Amino acid sequence: MMGFFSQLFHHEQGVKRYIYITGMVCQNCSDHVKQALKTVPGVTKVHVDLSKGIATVVLDKDVNDDILFKTVVQAGYTVTDVLKEPK
Repeated sequence: MMGFFSQLFHHEQGVKRYIYITGMVCQNCSDHVKQALKTVPGVTKVHVDLSKGIATVVLDKDVNDDILFKTVVQAGYTVTDVLKEPK
């Protein structure tokens, strides 16, 4: 029975970062941010919520928050926070 519950409540492996972004106005914007973040070594998964202005990134190794920040800025958007826990 425990196997069932462990599958039901499976959590993604790795460390998460929550990147708060302004300037995304359409799905193409969020796709652009997602593709940019996927190029960062150590990033294994990216989910961008356009309506909330947040990118959730799963890392398989320690990645400096400044790298995530700069990646989004270089993609053309403004980062207001990079956090270990969601607001």
